[in-house]
Amino acid sequence: MSENFKYGWILARKDFANNRMMFVWSTIFVLYMSGILGLLFYTGTLAGKNHFLQSSTTDFIMLICAPLLGTDFSRRAFHLQKEDTYTKNLVYLRILPVSSTAIIWGRVQQMALIFLYNWTLFFSILYISRIRFEVDISFISYIAFALTWAGFCITLISVYLYFEFSLSGKNYIKFTFIVIFVLILLSIGSVWLDWNITNTFLLVAMKYKLASPLMWGSIGIGIVCMMLSIYGIRRTLRHRDLV
Repeated sequence: MSENFKYGWILARKDFANNRMMFVWSTIFVLYMSGILGLLFYTGTLAGKNHFLQSSTTDFIMLICAPLLGTDFSRRAFHLQKEDTYTKNLVYLRILPVSSTAIIWGRVQQMALIFLYNWTLFFSILYISRIRFEVDISFISYIAFALTWAGFCITLISVYLYFEFSLSGKNYIKFTFIVIFVLILLSIGSVWLDWNITNTFLLVAMKYKLASPLMWGSIGIGIVCMMLSIYGIRRTLRHRDLV
């Protein structure tokens, strides 16, 4: 286990060295999406709408951002459909004298660092630019709110991780659109039910702080989904034909 983890970190570091621009693109994406939220809040305030957090637009943007916070924005991601880069990278890794478990750990560690960076930057900007002006929320409550979303993000990221190892580039794109479509339906459904997901996460965090059952439940589900994803990837790699 420790040896696979160590070799996985070596692979992750090598990948970071070969894709130095990924954090630049990640930063641009996070600044852009958080900037949109800030702009919508500002224009909503000018129009006299005092409850922007209850807007369906908030849910839509937050749900779409959730899986993207774990995206590495590397050259592989940009050329996925055209060149099937994930499969080609996996073929290269299988040639190396490392186990499949080390390959999986390397990708998990890389994705975890990217997610931690994007998540921290996104929710930091969100706190500074928007939410703290909308509601009277303590910093501890906001941490609980951000961690609730983190669990939800990890759940979606685990799905994308499984897609990456088990599908071709075209099928990966196809299933990505399916996930996005489901998230759009979820945001529409929240409007139809008059239930705002973002506002609910925030209110529960404000009430219970770090004892929030929603936060711990979200994190627990995210961890379980990630473990199931890793288990599924191990089984897939035993049988998948990469040629």
